[in-house]
Amino acid sequence: MVLKKKKNYLDILNIEELFNSVDISSVIGRRDRLILELLYATGVRVSEMVEIKVSDIDISNRNINIIGKGNKERIVKFGEYCLDAINDYLDNSYNKLNIN
Repeated sequence: MVLKKKKNYLDILNIEELFNSVDISSVIGRRDRLILELLYATGVRVSEMVEIKVSDIDISNRNINIIGKGNKERIVKFGEYCLDAINDYLDNSYNKLNIN
């Protein structure tokens, strides 16, 4: 007998609580909010998300060029909330966190 493991998932209240737990008044909070938005809106893997460069994001068409497993390239779409998070991060946090 093979027992199937019960799948865990977040319901809408859990998701709202997670998103609302981020303090977007700080540069780190804006970054964290964008991370959540990207993961939720696009379904990309964490390993794919950390490799996204600003040049991979096409704001006007609302898509991101993703390099996935096996160096396979794909385009993912994102919606209005994710667009808002990207713009907020780029306008208010990106330069402060990426000082070289």
